[in-house]
Amino acid sequence: MSRTELIGQLGLSLSQSDTEFLLRIDDEPGPQDWEEAGNAGKWLTTLPRRLQTLVKSAIQQDWPFLPPDIKPDWLTSRNDSHPSVSQNLILLKSLLLALENEKFSLASAVAFVLDRFMYWYGGAKVILNVVSVLAACDQCPAIAPQMLIRKARVLKDSGDLHGAVRVLHAIVASDWNSPAPGSWQYKSKAQHDNVVAVCVQIEGQILHNLGLWPEAIHLLVQSITGFESLPVKDDKGISSSLGILGKCLKQLSMKEYEELRRRYPGLVQPHPCQEAYSKAVSAAQLCPPQNLFTARHWLDAGESLLRFAVQQNQFHMKHQVLDTALSRLNESLAQHQAVKGLQSREQSFEFLKALYLASIALMHSPNGHDTRLAWVLEELSIALYSIYCRNAEGLGKNPEAVRLCNMALQFLNLPTLNGSPGGDELSKTLQELRVNPKHDLVKQHGNLQNTTGEELYISNPDNDGNAADVVKVSVEPEIPKLILGQDDKSKSHDNLVRLAQMREVGLPANPHSPRYTSIDHDLVRAAHQSSETRQDPSDSSLSAKVDPAATTLCSTYTIEALRDLQRGDLSLSSNSGSASASTDSSGCSSRETDTSGYTVPDEVEFSPITQYRPLVDWGDHVPPNASAHSQHGGLTSFSPNTHTNFHQVQQVVEDNYANAVNKMGASRALLWQYDPLQKQWNPQSTLVFIGSLVDIPKHKKGKHRDTIHIQFLHQDESLGRYVAKRYRKENPILEEYLQDVKSQMTARFFVTLFNQRLQSLPNVDRFAKIQYLPAAHLQVLTPSGQIMDYLNVEPYLEGDSEFVKLTNNFDYVNTKVKSEMLETVLAFTHFTYAVSQGQTMIVDLQGWVPRDTSDVLYLTDPQLNSSGDGKASPFDQKERGIEVFWKQVHPHCKQLCLDLHLQRPK
Repeated sequence: MSRTELIGQLGLSLSQSDTEFLLRIDDEPGPQDWEEAGNAGKWLTTLPRRLQTLVKSAIQQDWPFLPPDIKPDWLTSRNDSHPSVSQNLILLKSLLLALENEKFSLASAVAFVLDRFMYWYGGAKVILNVVSVLAACDQCPAIAPQMLIRKARVLKDSGDLHGAVRVLHAIVASDWNSPAPGSWQYKSKAQHDNVVAVCVQIEGQILHNLGLWPEAIHLLVQSITGFESLPVKDDKGISSSLGILGKCLKQLSMKEYEELRRRYPGLVQPHPCQEAYSKAVSAAQLCPPQNLFTARHWLDAGESLLRFAVQQNQFHMKHQVLDTALSRLNESLAQHQAVKGLQSREQSFEFLKALYLASIALMHSPNGHDTRLAWVLEELSIALYSIYCRNAEGLGKNPEAVRLCNMALQFLNLPTLNGSPGGDELSKTLQELRVNPKHDLVKQHGNLQNTTGEELYISNPDNDGNAADVVKVSVEPEIPKLILGQDDKSKSHDNLVRLAQMREVGLPANPHSPRYTSIDHDLVRAAHQSSETRQDPSDSSLSAKVDPAATTLCSTYTIEALRDLQRGDLSLSSNSGSASASTDSSGCSSRETDTSGYTVPDEVEFSPITQYRPLVDWGDHVPPNASAHSQHGGLTSFSPNTHTNFHQVQQVVEDNYANAVNKMGASRALLWQYDPLQKQWNPQSTLVFIGSLVDIPKHKKGKHRDTIHIQFLHQDESLGRYVAKRYRKENPILEEYLQDVKSQMTARFFVTLFNQRLQSLPNVDRFAKIQYLPAAHLQVLTPSGQIMDYLNVEPYLEGDSEFVKLTNNFDYVNTKVKSEMLETVLAFTHFTYAVSQGQTMIVDLQGWVPRDTSDVLYLTDPQLNSSGDGKASPFDQKERGIEVFWKQVHPHCKQLCLDLHLQRPK
């Protein structure tokens, strides 16, 4: 194969000059050190000695993973013999020459050395293609376990879960002592055990991404045991497994957690979020500083503690826990010290999520300075996420993104990024955020009117300017007080802002509450009329449909709402919805009066100056770029010589607003996840970016819904791919979306019970394995907090599996699939009827059928046929559908039903 063909097959995307360098013909023989390497040896000799040593060690198969101390700049530095090119380009040329001259063992070794660098900078698929080329050779050379595991990770991220698990199982099954020809020669059993522990860890991560948290925890504990039992503990492996373990723990209900505590004595904390925090901190402490994984673990620690903080009933405890949570999030942000690091998409994602969660932590603070800063950080997060989703590269390669990252870091009093363009320019005006709310940014939208005195007025946007309907708000002292009348005994203005701007962190709530059902039907119709194309940014036809006042620091409140607040009723009615208490259909109480998840005690006085210092201090005695922590555990203050140029933030806000209206960028959203065990919904504030329609053959498209590529900030896999499903009707019904998610998550609950029963059978390997993908409901919000789109989201799957409909909700059964597969799915439907005592039957089974029955069949979009009063959904065929199943779809039980002792109805 020629070099030109190889460049195309490997998927190399290079500049013209780099391509010309790789294609240049070199006929000189290689030097003596690399005489068997042919022309590739000439180029390898120009590398620094340490890189040559790595290649030689890779040829000799000295280790299954590259040593951890390799730095990116080893490969990005310029080559001494050829200053116009970098070391990684020399290695790429050596790789191409080795493949061209059929020096496959050398090619495999060079690819091994390049692997981690290519992964850091988004070129992992190139290594995956190298592995494919080598595997297709007549005499396939030994391929390093690190590259095979990389292949599994890439397959996992792209949605090919079957392929990923096949690769992992093949690695684990290899015999380290008597390897097959062409297999990797392990130098010791410890090396093989280390590789196995990594494979088990990745399979645990796959289960975590599928929402199978208890099952994932079992594998992760197993992997930690493997890493700890090595002659030299693998701290990096332990750290990674602890990090994923913490992600699983924070998702557990108290009941699930208590069951796991009985099984694993190492779970010692009384609350799953506390245990998740403990595991994340331990993971971070095992990593070197200024590291992607360190940043990720501090982020997970902060997120776990944030969720725990919001559940605290005592304000003092809540403030204290929030303080620590924000410190951990800032520790995560502080790990990103250089622009070069943010050129990685994975590292950019960690930065973005930490920044957004910092804004949520600040919004839950009882201090007004914090809530104002939170709003600014959220706007910066939206702008950065838009850039991240629109580009295939990391934030570090976009000058505007770097500028916004530095702005956010300076707001939090953290050091700016090294090597950033225009970093000094941004530090000129960092302090205007502490100025009174009459800044241009606030008054530009009209619901704060500046006066000649020291007061602002919040006016009812629906009135005609009548003075009786104007509420006066003073801006002195430093924290403004809400003045409602002569006998004002209300809480501070900060409390009003705090309630208005509260963000969800994944705790139970009722999605039918008025707070969550404010929908802009015009925008919804616009979304459904043009799902295949983006709105033209120059088209302002939608501008009038969203109230620009919503982007101000204070939401627009009616006078009646403020008078309710004066009377002591903290249930606020505003354009962001009601925060009143509600109860869902299951009888599970959602948010009490305060939307943060706790009831405000009557005796609490909101006096942030004396009781609750800002989580970000605003003193003026510490210079910028100082240590991130004060003696009180909070953050240091800004320098008196810095001022915030709020016009920069104002431009960000205007851009975000235009993008939201024209569907060109990221939007605020609520991610609703359903817990079938507790029968409750858990909302999480997040950011979302809606992409293009998924390219599906016409004959396989659904009848009722479109499938869309989507990214959201709280997806379980940062580099994973997800899809959204949207009904084509112009007037969507919330209940239909919620019911679809409830059906799928209920089916997941049943399939977990089914798989547990299968494991008790002696011949379990004979039957196919089935699993349901996790699904969630996503509400895309306008800047004013109204809903402008409904979507349901789930992981995107691809690969060599075929999407097949196995049964429908009535009389169809696909007899063309393998008998083992059909026997399993029919037994599963039978099982759901038996376990629910005839109340529920999971039907309409469809999904990705693997080529090998030993692989997992991933299912999606089930329906429920039910008995009794009411219908589970419009597609519920009730008792008639259940009767048809027994008569036509499953008239006779096979061996699996008998083994499970499933009884048929009489």
